[in-house]
Amino acid sequence: MLTGVSDIPGKTGCLVFDKSENRHRFFTTDKCEGIYYGTGDIFTSVLTAVMTKGVDCFTAAEKALNFTYKSIYATFTEGTDTRLGVAFEKFLGDLI
Repeated sequence: MLTGVSDIPGKTGCLVFDKSENRHRFFTTDKCEGIYYGTGDIFTSVLTAVMTKGVDCFTAAEKALNFTYKSIYATFTEGTDTRLGVAFEKFLGDLI
């Protein structure tokens, strides 16, 4: 899995390879300009939590990417100091 990749201007995403199925998928979201601390930790936490429920890696990666994007976008639009992390708390209910 590679994160933060895209060949589409204004987009970012992740590339996921499933060795057992010998296939890959690419997921994208809009890109918010700036540096957002803790987003790798958030992405990995959501990915791991979803996969431990038995969900396939593609679905888990897409859910983790979307959750991370919503957190970044909320931080971006609220103008929060990105050195304090991203506003993920309001989206925790989406994971249930």
